[in-house]
Amino acid sequence: ALTTISTRRQLAMRFLDQATAPDGTLALIGDTQTLKLDPAKSRAQEWIQTNGASGAPPSARVAIYTAGYVFGRSGWGSATRKPNQESFYSLHFGPKRVGHGHNDHTSLTWFARGRHLLVDPGVGEYVDDKWREFYTGATGHNQMTTPEMKVSPETKLVKSSLSATADSFRLADAPYKGASRVRDVIVLSDPDIVVTFDRIKAPKATTFTQYWHLPRDQALRVSGAKGTAQKSGE
Repeated sequence: ALTTISTRRQLAMRFLDQATAPDGTLALIGDTQTLKLDPAKSRAQEWIQTNGASGAPPSARVAIYTAGYVFGRSGWGSATRKPNQESFYSLHFGPKRVGHGHNDHTSLTWFARGRHLLVDPGVGEYVDDKWREFYTGATGHNQMTTPEMKVSPETKLVKSSLSATADSFRLADAPYKGASRVRDVIVLSDPDIVVTFDRIKAPKATTFTQYWHLPRDQALRVSGAKGTAQKSGE
């Protein structure tokens, strides 16, 4: 039993290492808070928190968990790129929402150019109010949804492809009876670019909305179908 507990703790720490963005904060999936882990927890955390000055990076650049999580990055640091300048992304799929999960299947978060660019709201207070309804609901995450979609359905990772300069994924589910939803995500590095391609089929006419959530320090300008986000002072 003690061996099993020790093994599970090591695996859990490995998961958290992969879920840590280059700035040292955890990816905000479900009821996660914006926080940094103790660098003494693992050699990987030490590497991240010291920006490569000490510790050691994991061997895997991308981690895919059958429970419904994808964590990937352009790298863990190199001779020309510090660890905190690498890009990082997360994707969520898997079984229907339970416990502290949110209705965020197919949602994407992205870190690049030294900061978070696409974010999830994380968790607020455990109060049954409109705020909690928002940040656990479908519209609070970076995904395409429709008013008929009340909760995240079971979502499958249909296929994935990994290479040194480009990763791609396809996620698919049925958001409600008679409807189907597919999201393709392509993540490039050097330059850091993310491309998504969403398709939804519905049994009758409805409204589809693609949501993108930006950090609060970003100013958004919209011109036609084009939106530009810029941090103050840049």
